[in-house]
Amino acid sequence: MRKHFAKSMLIAAAAAVFSSGVASASLWSHKKSGVESARVDLSGNTKLGNGPELKPGNYRVELLTTSPTPEVSFYRDDKLVAQTPVKLVSESKKNNETAIYTKPGKNNSQIITAIELNGTNKKIVIPHAGS
Repeated sequence: MRKHFAKSMLIAAAAAVFSSGVASASLWSHKKSGVESARVDLSGNTKLGNGPELKPGNYRVELLTTSPTPEVSFYRDDKLVAQTPVKLVSESKKNNETAIYTKPGKNNSQIITAIELNGTNKKIVIPHAGS
């Protein structure tokens, strides 16, 4: 009887772990309506237009297109670290990769001027000082 009970508990525990893993996977891959996103790596200090300076590292970039004013947000470890309104420019074909365009800033930093997200036909133009 002890073997049967132990086996039943093991099966129940495995089922619970499997079920929670499946739920997490489906939530992780869920695409929000009106949001396009990509992962980017910043190799140095980078300023988001007139906004805050982003430290080097990996970020999730999200473009929100459902509001009257489109916005781009940068997340690090699932925490919002920067957000700014943007201008969207339609391009003639879809982007083959995600690209970030910069110009030199102060103290060896860069200023993000535009972003292209893989699979979209939009160029995200970031407002910045001196434009």
